[in-house]
Amino acid sequence: LPVISHYVAHAAYQETLQFGRPFAVPAPGEGVTLDQYRRGQDGRVVHEAVEVARFSEQWLQATLAAVPRVSLPALLVAQGGPVAARHGPPPPLTRNEATAWIAVTLLLAAGTIGRRRLPKPDSPAVAAAAAPGPDVAAQARAAPAPRDRNPALDGRRSDRHA
Repeated sequence: LPVISHYVAHAAYQETLQFGRPFAVPAPGEGVTLDQYRRGQDGRVVHEAVEVARFSEQWLQATLAAVPRVSLPALLVAQGGPVAARHGPPPPLTRNEATAWIAVTLLLAAGTIGRRRLPKPDSPAVAAAAAPGPDVAAQARAAPAPRDRNPALDGRRSDRHA
């Protein structure tokens, strides 16, 4: 089951994907650094580790506060803590839930009553639809060749249609 720690790991991963951080829940205070190299004044190469992200308590609070109100992460935040899966039969429906299911089923069934039914396979409508249509290839052969629309040709065929 997804839990809020999965969302936190996802948010940290998305923020630091380009820096090679793996998908994992960040440790409190964990930082991500980027190695940079430059030439010093004496001509030597100088290494500098630049911090690009820090997963602090403030980062966690800002990440959870930025969750859209209507979203899966909002559902996870609303759980307030870890959840567990329960195996076994579902709990019985309350009277109101059962009434609602019956009403929805009746409404859906009523919507299908009186609708057009598909014709039976041996009906005349199916036979007419399956009958072969006009011979399109023969019609195309019998049609005159198209003429150029260039008035300079005076209605003569162009070399392309000869």
